[in-house]
Amino acid sequence: MGELWWWVRARSPREILEAFANVEVVDYSETVERAATWNLDEADIDAPNLPPGLERRPASQREHSDFGALADRELVHLRRPWDEEDEEHTVYYWEVESDGRRL
Repeated sequence: MGELWWWVRARSPREILEAFANVEVVDYSETVERAATWNLDEADIDAPNLPPGLERRPASQREHSDFGALADRELVHLRRPWDEEDEEHTVYYWEVESDGRRL
């Protein structure tokens, strides 16, 4: 799989993560400097039209009562059965960093 990159104008990195699905905010100075030499599309978080591939989270997801419950935590531990119907045999445990990456 490839990656898609954009410059996104927003009020904060968290706002980007909350507004868009399947994104990662890159703020490493070395990467930002390198990306500045690329010809990237720009998007404004409030714009009605977005570049292809940049998708807003569904309103139903953002409006869910649990949305953002784990935000701003440095590290989150999650537990999930491999198959919902077979909870006794295989269970996965994983850590998720504050940027949403699974460890």
